[in-house]
Amino acid sequence: LIFIGNGLGALVVREFTVRGINLISKFAYLKNGAMYSIGMLGGLMVLEAFGKEYPFWLAPLNTVLLLVIFMFLSVRELKMAEKIVSQNLSVRLTEALVKQVSTKSPKKTKAFKAKDQEIANLEDELRRILGTKVMVEDNKGKGRLIIEYYSLDDLDRVLAVLRKK
Repeated sequence: LIFIGNGLGALVVREFTVRGINLISKFAYLKNGAMYSIGMLGGLMVLEAFGKEYPFWLAPLNTVLLLVIFMFLSVRELKMAEKIVSQNLSVRLTEALVKQVSTKSPKKTKAFKAKDQEIANLEDELRRILGTKVMVEDNKGKGRLIIEYYSLDDLDRVLAVLRKK
């Protein structure tokens, strides 16, 4: 009877896996959660083999908690990817979004604000003309223009370009 139950259980799990592989593959961290769960279960089994006893609910609780945590991480990544694509974010803005999400302390990060497409285009044009990193910080029509330079010679080159225009 146990063999029949295990066999049926294995078939059900296999069918869910085969039929749902496209859905499961979208969740990047789910595999990690399953591996951590299996590792923890193996660790519990080894400790039990040496005489250590645990409550019966510890193993399933461990599995559920780990999978929920890694499912949350996967969903968060999917939402971030959707936001990047839907707002057509530049590489710089994508890096800022990822940094904001991955930073542990909210005090250290500034609130992420997607730049207006016109401002982003203006930054790209200035970067191309000046040949250096340019940032435009816009606040309702007012703001700052930040032009980076990396040496005094580089500053002279940027000034020469500005004087020509």
